[in-house]
Amino acid sequence: MAKSVSGGGTLFNYVCNPEKGYEVDRNLISGINSKEIYDDFKLYIEQNQRATNKILSMVLSPDIKDGNNMQKDDFKSLIREFLKELDIDYKNQPYVAFLHTEKKHNHIHILFSRVRDDGSLIKDNHIGKKAQWAAHRVAEKRGFISAKQVMIDKIKTIEIEKNQINSVQKQILNAHKLITSCSVNYEEYKLKMFEHGFKVKPFLNKQDQLQGHRIIDLHTGIDYKASDIHRSLSLSNIMKSGILPDKNEMLHKTLENPFDEGLKQLLLFEGKSETYKYKR
Repeated sequence: MAKSVSGGGTLFNYVCNPEKGYEVDRNLISGINSKEIYDDFKLYIEQNQRATNKILSMVLSPDIKDGNNMQKDDFKSLIREFLKELDIDYKNQPYVAFLHTEKKHNHIHILFSRVRDDGSLIKDNHIGKKAQWAAHRVAEKRGFISAKQVMIDKIKTIEIEKNQINSVQKQILNAHKLITSCSVNYEEYKLKMFEHGFKVKPFLNKQDQLQGHRIIDLHTGIDYKASDIHRSLSLSNIMKSGILPDKNEMLHKTLENPFDEGLKQLLLFEGKSETYKYKR
């Protein structure tokens, strides 16, 4: 993390707190406690009276496994390599770095003056993104775990899973189209879908009424809401096409009309005209 801040006594009290950890590096600063360190900083940053955010506040946080194997000198060299990757002339700028160890995840707070000797400012354009990539490059060189790489790997994994899900959804839809191209009832539909590797799981509400169904891919175990795959797979829509549940099945009211419509189409197809009463 890196951003430009106005600084102040509160920030220095937090960072330079001996109860949180210990100092690992500094430059052009002679103060002992947080107040004295801040007073030293003011001698430099007050050379620029125009800017507001004259301090770079940075946090460098190695992975827990890497951080636990590091000593004070290791953290010191890590800080300087990081600042060098940020293209910052740390040898001629005041800064102080404290390692906070009060949590399992050791992390370094760096307070760095943006004001140069001539009063000009070190640029802070996109400093947050630059710091992420600088830390990533340092981690690669040292063989450390990189947060940036972890994020990239997660994105790749999500894309792979997304593609896998899309592929499975297409397979389910294709199996559905193949099965419904022939005349089947609901039980036959579920059996044939199972033969294709997909379990049709009816959904019952608290009143034991059939309200819909879900499709489970038996290979991956992924559970889909049928209508999320394609609207034609929803229970109401397959009922409209004439694929009907058992007549003794209690239907939720949202399925009564689709059931009647599907039954009507089925009776017309079979050449029957008698009135059918659904059993409740």
